[in-house]
Order: sequence, then C-alpha cells, then structure tokens
Amino acid sequence: MREFGQANYLKIADDEIAFVTLHFQAALERQQPQKKILFVCPHGVGTSSLIQAQLQHLLPRDLKIQIISQANLAQQDLTAVILIISTVKLPVQAVPVAQSKGVQIIGLTNVSYSQAVASRHASGKRLFEIADLVLDNHGSIGDAACQLQGAPQKVGPTSTVIGAAILNNIVVEACQRLVQRSDGDAPVFYSTNLDGGDAQNQHLMQEYQGMIHYRF
Repeated sequence: MREFGQANYLKIADDEIAFVTLHFQAALERQQPQKKILFVCPHGVGTSSLIQAQLQHLLPRDLKIQIISQANLAQQDLTAVILIISTVKLPVQAVPVAQSKGVQIIGLTNVSYSQAVASRHASGKRLFEIADLVLDNHGSIGDAACQLQGAPQKVGPTSTVIGAAILNNIVVEACQRLVQRSDGDAPVFYSTNLDGGDAQNQHLMQEYQGMIHYRF
C-alpha cells in the first residue's frame, strides 16, 4: 500500500491500510468454497428435509447441508464436500464421481462376500475394487454367522459389531497419534459416568469453545 501511495503521490495512514487489508481478506474468504454435507435421497425431497433441519441445529452455521437427488449426484462439485449421507445405495456409483474430483475413497466392506457375488453396478466393479483404501471386516458370506436348525438360512449379522469395532479402533489410533504429537493428554471427552468426568469435559468445553458447536 505504501508503494501504491508513493507511486500516486498519496500519503496513506496505517489505520487506512489496515482497513483496506480487512476488505481484501474478506474478499478472499468469500472466494473460498463453503464446506458442505450432501444429503442424497431418491428424489431430493421427503424425510431428508426433516433430517437436514435437525442436523443444522447440531452443526456449525458455516457448514451447509445440501439435499440432492440420486440422479443429480454425478453433476455435483465435490471439492468442498466433507461428507455424503445417503438414504439410497450409493457406494459404487459415488466412488468414480468423487475420485474424478480428487476425493480419496475409504471403503469399509466384506471382501470375501463381495467376491462371492456379482456386481450390480453397470461397470461390473465392486467397492473393494475401486476404493483407494479398503477396510475388510472379514465377515461371513451372507453376513450371517448362526445356522438355524431346520432352516436353510443363517442369521446373526457380524458386519454391525465388526464395523463399529473397526471405526472405534481408527478413533483410538487417531487419539494415540494426537498424544504423541502434543506430548501430553489428548483433548478427548471423558465418559460422563466416571467420577469427575463432567468436570473434565467442562474444562475441555471452555478451552475449545470456539471449535465445539454442540452442548451435552
């Protein structure tokens, strides 16, 4: 700004430079793509509107929730999308669309089960064949573990509990790495059932109140 002033024979005060800088910063912020969550449903209407309203109360105000139909997913710009929620089967359909936008795909699936059945996608591909990283739950074919006496089919799916265990282990590993990076405690909530748990959580709430957008 001073060089601009000298070139144009102007004397620009420091407070005016600061004021102009704020305008430039605001303009740059407006150009940044707004982070958003895509909510995909069969036709882009229905119960998704209710879920959208409920989620918006829990999430930061600057995080947009956009409802789209399944047919319009391929035309969406996914560069600012941080999460896709769907009420219809999307995995294989969504992967090429996301990858074409530079999004990395992590697939939680049952590889042996997928290998035992034909793909229902037009490409003939299955999720484990096109994901960038595959987390295999090593479940049974048919996702059932218990044979019923006198009946041909099995019951007792394993994917639910194993999938939850895999995701919880990812959280554990993330917390461990956080501790190693910070050389101390990880800022993770305690169970409220522990003695002193509420007090510890309130301390975290106060320390990170600018980043936490919900209350317990």
